[in-house]
Formats: sequence, C-alpha cells, structure tokens
Amino acid sequence: MKKVLLILISALMLMSVLVPTAAAEEPEVFVFDEFKDYMKQTTYLANDGVIGIPVEIVTYCKNPNTDSETNVIMYVMGANIERIGTEKNVDIIADLLDEGYIVVTLDYLGAPEAKGTALDFSVQTIKKNMNTYTKGLNRLANCIYVLPEGYRILSEVVFYTIDENGTKGCLERIVKSWNNGFKESKGASKVPGGWKEAKTIEDCIDQKGNTVDLRYRLSIIYPSQPTRETPVWVNSSSNTHMIAPTVTTYSHAMANSAVFGGCTFVVYDHCYIPMASRIYGYYGDYSLMSWISASCQAAAMRCARYYSKQLGYSSEDYVAYGISKASWVSTLASPNPELVPEKSVLTEFGYVREERYGEQPYLIYDDGTRIPAGVNAVYAAMGDGVRDTSLKRFVDENIAPTYTACGIQDQYGCWNWWPDVQKTYAESGAEHIALSSYDRGHEFPYEIDTVYKHDRYATFVDFLMYHAKKDIPVSIFYTSAVDGKLVETGPTGEILESDDIIIQFVAAVNEGDLKVELVDETAKKSVAFGLEPACGGTRWQVVPNGGLTKGNKYTLRVLGETKGKLNGIEMGEDKEYSFTY
Repeated sequence: MKKVLLILISALMLMSVLVPTAAAEEPEVFVFDEFKDYMKQTTYLANDGVIGIPVEIVTYCKNPNTDSETNVIMYVMGANIERIGTEKNVDIIADLLDEGYIVVTLDYLGAPEAKGTALDFSVQTIKKNMNTYTKGLNRLANCIYVLPEGYRILSEVVFYTIDENGTKGCLERIVKSWNNGFKESKGASKVPGGWKEAKTIEDCIDQKGNTVDLRYRLSIIYPSQPTRETPVWVNSSSNTHMIAPTVTTYSHAMANSAVFGGCTFVVYDHCYIPMASRIYGYYGDYSLMSWISASCQAAAMRCARYYSKQLGYSSEDYVAYGISKASWVSTLASPNPELVPEKSVLTEFGYVREERYGEQPYLIYDDGTRIPAGVNAVYAAMGDGVRDTSLKRFVDENIAPTYTACGIQDQYGCWNWWPDVQKTYAESGAEHIALSSYDRGHEFPYEIDTVYKHDRYATFVDFLMYHAKKDIPVSIFYTSAVDGKLVETGPTGEILESDDIIIQFVAAVNEGDLKVELVDETAKKSVAFGLEPACGGTRWQVVPNGGLTKGNKYTLRVLGETKGKLNGIEMGEDKEYSFTY
C-alpha cells in the first residue's frame, strides 16, 4: 500500500512540474492613437539592461517598403530629466514620420532612476539591439539619432562646399585620389560602367553617375519651443556617414549626455575626400584635413550659430569634441579659428600660398553682425589634429580650455608622440587637462581609471557641461590620494607610491579661490603647505612645508568654498581624501 501511495505522490509531483503555469501578463504598451496605422511592433522590455527598470518600446514607420535606407529616431519619453522643448510629442512625431524617419519611442514610465549617465547608457544599450525593434524595415545601419521628448532634428544642412569654399588645389587632389588610392579600394568596383581614369573633377562620379558630392553637412538636435536657450555640444564626426552621435558602440553615449543634460547637439561631417565618405566608403587616402581643416570646422561652427537665431538655442555657449581623424576640432579652441593657417599648401599642383575658391560661408547673421567660430572648451585627442606639429600653429595661453588624452594601447602609434603633445600644451600656459590611460586604446574616455580611480566618462561629461552651462560648480577630476596612499604612474602604467599630493580639477581654479586643508592625523595637527599650479590652473600640487612624516596618516580636505575661475561658484561640499605616507 505504501508503495502505491509513493507512486501516486511521485506521479502527482511530476505532473505539477510538467503542467505549464500561467505566465505573468505583460502590461499593455502605450501606442499613440494618432499613429496606430503606422505602428509596426511593440515591446515591453522588463529590464533595460543598465538601470534594471522597464521600458516600453514602440516602432512607427509610414513607408516601410521604401527603396532607400532610412534613418532611425529614438524618441525618449518619461525619463527623469528636465523637459525643455514644450511642443507636443504628437506634433513632433507626426512630422518625423512625414519626413521619412523610422520612429522608435522609448517610454521610461516616469522612473526616478532614469537620469544621468545611467540613462545615457540605458539608451545606448537599447540602441545596440535596434535590429530587434526594426524587423523588416530598411534602415540605414547604425544611423540612429536620439531625441528627448520635446526635441526636433534639422538634418543634412550644407555648411561647406569644396569647390566654393575650399583651398585651391583640393579638386586636383580629389582627382589624384580617384586615380590612385580610390582605384585600389573596394569602392572602385561599384563605379557605374567600371572605374576609368579621371582627368577632371567631373570624371569622378558617384554610384548614380553624377559628379561626386563636394558638400559637407551637419545636423542639429534641438528643443522645440524651448523654455530657455540651451548651450550647444558640437561633435566633429570621424565617420563616413556623419554617424558619430548615432553609433551603437557602448562607450559612445556622448550625444545622449548632451541632450538629456539640457543641451542642443550638433554633429558635422569630417572633411573626407568625397569617394571615401558615404558615396563609396572608407579607404586609406581619405581626408582633405591638412588643407581645409581650419576653414571647414570654423564654417561648421558659424553655420550652427546662424541657425540658433531660427531654432532658439544659444548663439554663444558652445563646446566641441572629436577624436582620431576628428581631432582637428582642436583648432576651434583658438579665439579666431578662421584665422588659423591650414597645416599644408597644395604646392604639388602649383599653389604657393593658401588661396580659396571663393568667400567663406555663414560669415554674418541676417542682421549683418559677424558670426564667431570659437568655442568655450574643446576635447581633442589621438589624431593628427593634436600632434605637436599641428598644435604649434595656434596653441598659446589664449586658447579655450582643452582636454586631451591618449591610451597606451592606441593601435595607430599616438602613444609614441603623446609626450610631445603634453609638452606643447604645458609650455603654452593654456588651461588644459592631459589624461594618460594605461588600460585603453584609441577611444573616448570610458570606465574607471586604473590609477586614479575616477570615472573617465563622467569626468569627460563634467568637463564639457561645466564649460557649456557656465553656471554649475567646478568639480574634482581626481587626486593622487587613492586607496589610502599617494600614487603616480610609471612609464607603462605601473602604479607607484608617490611623494606628490596632486589635485586635478575639471577646470581652472585661481590660487586665492582654492581652499585646502592638510591634517596629520597621527600627530593631530594641521600641516602648513604651499601650492604650485600646472596645466593653466586645472592641476595643483600641495607642497607640505618640511615634507611629510613616514608612516603617518594624513587627511587632504578640499573645502566646499573652493571656487572655479570661470564663474566664481563655490564647489559646495568638502571632499576628503585620506592616505598614509
């Protein structure tokens, strides 16, 4: 009898395992009634992958069978950020759909955690999986713009044309590239009728048989009907299709940081030789930057400012960044970027000085006043634009604050001339930051620094936001007091014990506004010291009178009364760092 009971119990237990239980019902995803006919799919994402919160995702498209590839707009709603654009979501989305965009709405459902860099990377993570949310739609690979609710985009605005604004000799240089570098590239096989030697620029054709496009463009993401003017982040793109703000690389969340942080965002084309850009794709002989970088980037800045009058964002407060081939953004730190001489003259085609095909674009506003091209601050790193030979054309104590960096694992050899870059900035007296990364390569600042333990991405954002907004407190980038000791780096990144007490800020601090205390906790007394500046006042060394006592424990305290040079705003709260010498 017992055996029978055991068999029955076992069978019942097995049935309870095999019989499916009812799955938890997912909440109904909100779909705009106005666009339900264009809704292609909905997704309830229970976990965004970064913050651990749900997100409702809806994909809308008016013309899913279009023959041409379409850009994607990620329209972010319900996040815990300031809403600056007051125009209604339905009005903005209606226009985006009419303009041909695939619109993917992300609703964070009012989650209080949906803010800051966590939101930046949450959106970036969802962006990486965009194929999941655009099934069956013909979209342009990786070209995904992020708009917070209330924002619009003005895209593909021409700001520079080579044969109208460029340096004489550029057309001959393009023809030379067509006959050499391009001829050997994969793109040459796509030329209609087959590649043929070019005699003039008209012989260099695109895939439709037309003369290659000689224009450079920019796009602007801005709040519509704004509650206030917004400062502007500008990205010098290094991508063939101006997709720097839209790439799915996890560490490239800067465009998200700009717009979620209450700024307008502008991205502009790199000065590619036309065949190497969106026409045929990248190949080795790709750039005209040595001959038009200064004038081209100045034109992009003037164009962005010109549209500020129409679109309602700031015409004054701009910060810019670029890396690798986009490091030529460095020239925008000059008070007058349009006056910076180009790096080279095309003497091989008979030109002995810098001559232009015509007048530069966007020189004045509609009221006749001059449009400036300079910016409040620049991040430029790991490219020819920050080689010392390029920098010496314009770097002096008068340039805008500049942040430059390099990674020891850089695969293009930038680390080899990194000491010369640091020396050029240091000797100029310019306000600057120079960051060496001993665990990274050719990439933007990202993850926790292995030596000074700061969040490289967060401090990158802090640097640009401080100079863009100008009304926030200065913050500390890092100090040399780490994990209870003073540290410095060896030549290959090894962490060494140090005698130096270093405070690195994200921006300059005047000596009189730097409030510091140093306490010997072992001897229970304050330590007298002097202060030595470097890097134009962003970096300070605390030099104890008589040195430190071996084995004693110290507290370095940077007081909240410390003020930034830019705006005189107090830091706000004390920061303490303990170490044993």
